[in-house]
Amino acid sequence: YGAPMSSQDIINLVELLPKCNLIYSYGLTEASPRVTYIMGSDLLKKAGSSGKPIKNVKIEISNKGIDNNGEIVVSGPNVMLGYYNNAEKTRRTIVDGKLYTGDYGYIDEDGYLYVQGRKDNMIISAGKNIYPEEIEDRLNALPYVSESLVIEKDGKLIALVYPDYEVVKKEKISPEQLKTKMDENR
Repeated sequence: YGAPMSSQDIINLVELLPKCNLIYSYGLTEASPRVTYIMGSDLLKKAGSSGKPIKNVKIEISNKGIDNNGEIVVSGPNVMLGYYNNAEKTRRTIVDGKLYTGDYGYIDEDGYLYVQGRKDNMIISAGKNIYPEEIEDRLNALPYVSESLVIEKDGKLIALVYPDYEVVKKEKISPEQLKTKMDENR
């Protein structure tokens, strides 16, 4: 499983390599493996997007919620026929020739796909769908955070944060100050 690259990381990469025509894509093994792509010229205009479908591939969103998020469904000649020796998993994943990816996202008014997280990772809290990856992206964009992981425990969201010790040490940030800084950036 791979996760979407954060919008900030994409922006940083485009700015770092201005003469390169970067192409970002979304795909999965079950779809041989690319589904969408976005050219470098659109990466800044549509930051966070995984682009539009490749030729002869169709994407749609099933079971849309209030915010138009739902499961990403792929159809086209690149979609696998099934899992080897696993008919049950195939029945759950391939329905009427369409691949139910287990990824959640939405398609904007211009037809660009935004992948928000995995169905398996989604947390429902107070009637809202929460994608830990979105929170982790925001935390990881902070200058004093190296890496983070958001989990649910006893009905509460908990962020496990690995600080960027060089920044913390340089700025002489105490653990209490680090927590305050993170609270300020919610």
